[in-house]
Amino acid sequence: MKHSLISIAFIFLLPFIADAQFAYIKKSNVNLRTGPSTSTSITGKANVGEVYHVIGQQGEWTQIEQGYEEDYVWISSQFVEILNNDIFPEEKINAQFSIKDGSAYGFLTFEKAGKNEYGVPLVRYSILVKDTSLYESGGNGVIINETNTVIYYDDSLSQPEGCSTYASSSAIYDSKKKLLYFADILWNED
Repeated sequence: MKHSLISIAFIFLLPFIADAQFAYIKKSNVNLRTGPSTSTSITGKANVGEVYHVIGQQGEWTQIEQGYEEDYVWISSQFVEILNNDIFPEEKINAQFSIKDGSAYGFLTFEKAGKNEYGVPLVRYSILVKDTSLYESGGNGVIINETNTVIYYDDSLSQPEGCSTYASSSAIYDSKKKLLYFADILWNED
């Protein structure tokens, strides 16, 4: 029952997700403000890896939605990577994605995985992320080693269950920048 509700919710949310812009936060402990100026009040903080729905931009500032209830705040644009959410075409299921961040590196792959009980297409994903600094302690360096399935419907790929983002229930794919936000990680298309 839980998976069927997720499938139905994902399908109905698709029209609201396409063509939206998202802000990927590039630095930790960044001030969120009531207006587009350092002279306005600080309402909270944003941290690296978080993703927010973009409402608009004014000069060097980006207005984002901080939560589900039209809680709009401003963040300096220097701390965000704007992602244009394009369709995730079927041929990208065969693409390779990677990440390199300091001593951490990883890979993301997809493959078709049939359909669920409602006839909705599924995609199997595999993630492997390692940190070379962990080799020094005698470990294998594995941080994430995960394989599971997600829904692929109408050129949109759902996020895995348990992802922390509330900005979008689907993966965020920017075809011009060749970036994919999936499973709480910003991946580069190889």
